[in-house]
Amino acid sequence: MTNTKKLVTASVLLAIGVLLPQVFHIIPGNLTGIISPMHLPAFFAGLILGPFYGVLVGMLIPLLSSIITGMPPLMPIAACMMVEIGIYGLVCGLLIKKFNIFVALLIAIVAGRIGYVSALSLIQGITSIGIWWANLIANFSGGVFAIMIQFILIPLLVPRIQKALESSNH
Repeated sequence: MTNTKKLVTASVLLAIGVLLPQVFHIIPGNLTGIISPMHLPAFFAGLILGPFYGVLVGMLIPLLSSIITGMPPLMPIAACMMVEIGIYGLVCGLLIKKFNIFVALLIAIVAGRIGYVSALSLIQGITSIGIWWANLIANFSGGVFAIMIQFILIPLLVPRIQKALESSNH
């Protein structure tokens, strides 16, 4: 894939990452909190475009969303999400060539959620390991549904997106 095509694809994923949560906000209920739509484009960027675009897309989605829409609030949520989602894209991009997609996703999700809780602890000045662990457990338990969706959607869609990108070369 050419650098231009990677840049355009990353830009489209970035736009989707900013717009998709707004679509979910229209629907009654807290679907954005349950589904975590900002996460998906970063996973796709890392898995399809590699670690550089994965971390770039992952960090820019919450930052731009916060600046453009005010959601999530920049401090502390968007700042922590920049770490978390950036790690998702980076780790997926680094591991997809060594492991299958499920292993890459699993490691990325664990690393990203640890990154989020660590960034939050740093910002809030939390030094208690007990509170850190409690926050990590809460982060995982609150994200179980999103993680299940990620393990279903991402392996289904990555090959289709890759095929679409390859067929656009002709």
